[in-house]
Amino acid sequence: MMTDDPRAASAEKPAVTRITERDVSESSATDTSLAQSGAIERQEHAADVARMRAVLVVALPMWVACVVVDWSIVRFIEKTDIAYFWSLRGIHTVVIALALARLLRAPDPSPGALRFLDMAVYAGGTAIISLMSLRYLGITSPYAAAV
Repeated sequence: MMTDDPRAASAEKPAVTRITERDVSESSATDTSLAQSGAIERQEHAADVARMRAVLVVALPMWVACVVVDWSIVRFIEKTDIAYFWSLRGIHTVVIALALARLLRAPDPSPGALRFLDMAVYAGGTAIISLMSLRYLGITSPYAAAV
């Protein structure tokens, strides 16, 4: 039902929003800032992936080479079962190798996946070395220095 009251007619009309040049320039500045921020985050992530890849390429052979240290400890210092040390080292060798294999494959892992790989490799290695320390002299173990 239509009324002759002009106030009622204006209440029925949809509101029109004016967009000024200032609004457009502020919006484009925000968009540009967000795009730059996203580009920087992608570059940092790519650098993190490359850095971890380079570290693991060196760390994997070093980790495996330490079986000589395990053998010398069992052979000359602490008469214990070498299988304990080598099984722990073997488990973590698989973890490092799997992480490195994922880092060498395209596309790069997502940031969440990279965090998971980081935790698995570094926190896992710390846990393994801690278990080795418990078997060989506890807190005074030379392995403890690696933790």
